[in-house]
Amino acid sequence: TNQLSALTQLHYEYEAISSNDFSHVYRAEATGDVAEINLTFVEKDSLKGEDAKKRIAVAPIRVPVKGGIKISTSIGLSFGQYVDQPQNYFVRDGIIRAEDKDSFYPILSSFFHFYAQSAGNLDFGGAFGIGVPITGDSGLQSATFFLGPSCIIGKESRLALTAGIMGGKVEQLGQGFEVGDTVGAEVLELPTRFPYELGYFIGLSFNLGK
Repeated sequence: TNQLSALTQLHYEYEAISSNDFSHVYRAEATGDVAEINLTFVEKDSLKGEDAKKRIAVAPIRVPVKGGIKISTSIGLSFGQYVDQPQNYFVRDGIIRAEDKDSFYPILSSFFHFYAQSAGNLDFGGAFGIGVPITGDSGLQSATFFLGPSCIIGKESRLALTAGIMGGKVEQLGQGFEVGDTVGAEVLELPTRFPYELGYFIGLSFNLGK
């Protein structure tokens, strides 16, 4: 009778084990680009009681997070060029003349990126930025603004490639003067103004934090 009871109990345990897929649904709040899950299994010997429990910790499981709108910041270097190339103005032989400045300008830039977060290492979105030209020309030391699409590479530590349009101040002749005008000896310095002009840029930047 005891053997029959033991065999019956063993059969029940076998059926319970074989019908169980040992799956468990666990929901955790994701606060970053990667969620880290730590698991500990408890091995229990039912014949020896509670004191026989053995805990086994496994390596952390890192799960990429996706979904929602991500906003991140980055800082880097951009290269910009204006649609109408800026010029230097001077007077020679009583005539206003001009010469072209540099074709492009290096700009220290900072961006805000907006994109839908995916589980992969490549995301596409938009960016708005502000920068300061790295140049000795005092006429180009004001803020430059950027707007355009961006490609974000990586998780946590990200690299962003951004391109689009930019706006910045450019030196131009003022008070109605134009290149080729004749001026008298009483004009000691040409009047200039610094309106905002449009251009285009490409920039490479790194995120400031996880």
